Amino acid sequence: MSKDRPKIAHTPNIRIGEP
Repeated sequence: MSKDRPKIAHTPNIRIGEP
């Protein structure tokens, strides 16, 4: 579960940097 938490937090980070 702890591994899933950081993964989701990293997804939005890349999304903001893409656009």
